[in-house]
Order: sequence, then structure tokens, then C-alpha cells
Amino acid sequence: MEKENIQYTPLTIADINDFIFFTDKYIGTGYYNKLQAQKYLMIGAETSFKAKVSHSIVGIRLTLPPDQWIGLVPEKFLSLKKWTVPSNQVAYFKSLFVDDEFHHRGIASQLNDLSVARLKAQNTLAILTHCWKESPKNSSQNYLLKKGFIPLQEHINFWSNINYLCTRCKPHRCTCTAIEMIKYLEQESL
Repeated sequence: MEKENIQYTPLTIADINDFIFFTDKYIGTGYYNKLQAQKYLMIGAETSFKAKVSHSIVGIRLTLPPDQWIGLVPEKFLSLKKWTVPSNQVAYFKSLFVDDEFHHRGIASQLNDLSVARLKAQNTLAILTHCWKESPKNSSQNYLLKKGFIPLQEHINFWSNINYLCTRCKPHRCTCTAIEMIKYLEQESL
């Protein structure tokens, strides 16, 4: 089989319709409405990336830079006292998904590496995320552990306030658990 030409480029507001189509399929219908997607894509324009084959998105990494996301995640889901760096120097990995047909090809790692490089250039000290505990074979947490993330705390019903069709819980409101995880970044000395 001929190897696909995977292109990695910034994820921007111009991608909004493709982004919503992709996330409806892999996260759940309605997880991002157009207004939310627009807000997140504008905030993360410098730190978020997509993978495309031909004209189709096959992977996304939505990353929110430090000091621009804290109010977007309810404080009850943040273990601020466990962080060893100031909150205004912590970025947020919001969403990472790869098309099922493109798993195990290094796409997620490449998307993460691109975001981390941008964050390091901005002198970010850490990245926080909430991973999906119920992911198949706990793949979400296992992947993040391999990437150097440390679990901080579990948050039950993390996504229950979002009116969407969770791929696991549908047709009912999402009752999935999130594991809050953090990765501390080593800064390159000049």
C-alpha cells in the first residue's frame, strides 16, 4: 500500500467546519458548537495543529496557551495546589483525536511534538490535561504516561455539563471520569 502523504499544519479558525465535523465523529455530536469552536480555535491558533491526508483532517491537537484557558475549565476540576508552577505558566491540552483508520502511525505524537515545541518557545513551564479514563483499554492515560504526564486527581462526571452525545454514554448525558494530568517542561537554556 502506498504511504499516505500526511501534512501537519496549524489548526486555525479557517478549519472550523472540518474541525466540528471531525470532533462530532470522534468526541461526540455537539461537543463543540460553532461559537465554542471559534473561541477555542482563536485562542489556540499559535499552539494547535491538524494532520491532513488529501483534503481530510485525520488528527487534531487543540492546545490552549498559558494564561488564556483557566476560566474555561471549572476550578473544581483543577488541583491548583498540586501544581508546582504558577497557573499562568501552564498550557492546556484540550483535545487530541486521530481518525481510527490512522492509529499507530505516529500522528498523535507528531501533533503533540509540534504543540510542545511552540509552548517551549513561549517559555511554558507545564501542560495540563484531563484524559478520558474510560477510553478503550485506558489508551488515553497510557499514552500520556508514556509522554511524561503525571496523574494528579480523578474527576467524576467531568463532561456532564456539556450537552453532547458522548461516544460512550449516548443517548444519555456523559458520566465519564477525567484524570487530571500534568507534564512539566524542561526549558532549553540559551
